[in-house]
Amino acid sequence: MEGRNATINSVLPSLDFLLDRYELGALSHTTDDFMKLSIDAGWKKLKEYWNKDVDRASIYIAAIALDPTRKMSYFTAHWQQDWIEQAKQQLQELWRTYFNTPKFTRPPPDAVTEEPDAPEFLRWMNAAQQVVRV
Repeated sequence: MEGRNATINSVLPSLDFLLDRYELGALSHTTDDFMKLSIDAGWKKLKEYWNKDVDRASIYIAAIALDPTRKMSYFTAHWQQDWIEQAKQQLQELWRTYFNTPKFTRPPPDAVTEEPDAPEFLRWMNAAQQVVRV
């Protein structure tokens, strides 16, 4: 992957691709001890990187899910069902933590303090800025 094209939504696909290649390599080099050791070492190092980033996994998942060219179809094509369910839970938690905004309503007219001589537009703006959380 070239640096000019690297974005956060490419992290998990890159890891998945490398893991896939390690699996294929392990299957095709069953009799070559040197290759088996090399593949195992690479797999172990990749897992080490993943374990360091496990706290950020929900960010990587969200980046893919919010990518209009991938969405959740990436996960259904490349991941096991139990991983997909866990990813959905992580997305929901991320949404609740950062993006679930409270609902706002306008206060009743008598709750808005206004200057009677203010222009109608300013009274309207003041009323809009004095919202009440429900």
